[in-house]
Amino acid sequence: TMYPWVEMAVEKFNKTNSKYRIEFENYYDTYGDRTLSDADTRILLRFSGGDMPDIICMEASDYEDYANAGLLLDIYPLMDEDAQFEKDSLIENVLCAMEKDEQLLQIAPFFGASTLVCYEPQVGSISGWTFDQFRAYTDTIPAGTVWIRNMTNQSFLKKLLDANLDSFIDTANNTCSFESSEFIKILELSAEFPSEQSLKETTYADVYDRNVDMISTNITSIETINDMRTIFHGSPVFVSYPSGNECGPTGFSDCRLGISSSTAYPDAAWEFIKSTLSQEFQDFVLVDGMDFPLNSASFEKILEETVLGPDGAEQSDIPKTLSGGLQVSDVPFNQEGIDMVRSFVYSIS
Repeated sequence: TMYPWVEMAVEKFNKTNSKYRIEFENYYDTYGDRTLSDADTRILLRFSGGDMPDIICMEASDYEDYANAGLLLDIYPLMDEDAQFEKDSLIENVLCAMEKDEQLLQIAPFFGASTLVCYEPQVGSISGWTFDQFRAYTDTIPAGTVWIRNMTNQSFLKKLLDANLDSFIDTANNTCSFESSEFIKILELSAEFPSEQSLKETTYADVYDRNVDMISTNITSIETINDMRTIFHGSPVFVSYPSGNECGPTGFSDCRLGISSSTAYPDAAWEFIKSTLSQEFQDFVLVDGMDFPLNSASFEKILEETVLGPDGAEQSDIPKTLSGGLQVSDVPFNQEGIDMVRSFVYSIS
């Protein structure tokens, strides 16, 4: 599907670039009238026939297919050869998380992160844990307390596979290792959660009252993090899903840009992608409050505006009703909250 910021970027590029003009084709609108897979099938048939566009807007599942098939160009050489572009203008750890085998085959101008949120006095100041550490922690959760809000065995299995699948599948050599002890631990952990049929739904009020220990959520804005500060009594800690390497929260993006490995216009494609990474463009798009910006100056700007507000006034307590009906006082943004947001974004790996 086409994302609004992509259309905005194309329109802006076409108005300001005198040498190149970008045309885009939305396969979902054209071929996806029955299901999204109809559009995916059409795209793959076109690509497999050698008819590749210069720039591709991809979702996560498509990216892996295209990257493994060698259809994407490494963006790093184009970035490094551009004297007018500073790689340091981007949030380094998030950029590195987009790499595949030290190549940058995709880039997401806007991103979020998938994470578990816990109560810091219970788990300590950690950012990730192994399977054994997670299981040891759950042994300390009081009987009758739900481990993770509204988490089923299937959804937890999917979260663990999202965080660990590269450990079990070697696409370069076409091998897999699902009989490993680590994969068995994933299945054993997932089996601890209720099925979808037996799940008893809980609310944020249950978390606030400590009847539920953790929340699994996608963090896509500063406001989401501040909600977690309220729900966890000012002391949330953002922790990765259990993995074999104690990595930090898992970054994601609904839309990533890539350049076709067969394009005749790599420099023009990079010019377009570069335009989406500028502070000017990211500040313009972020008026709508979507996701985090990859441009570090844009990120710092929204942090500053969050503390003071757009009018320069300090934030104050605001009553809030949590899901479940509980009335609480929302934690106002202050320097401690901003430090928490910055620490979270810089922990994404």
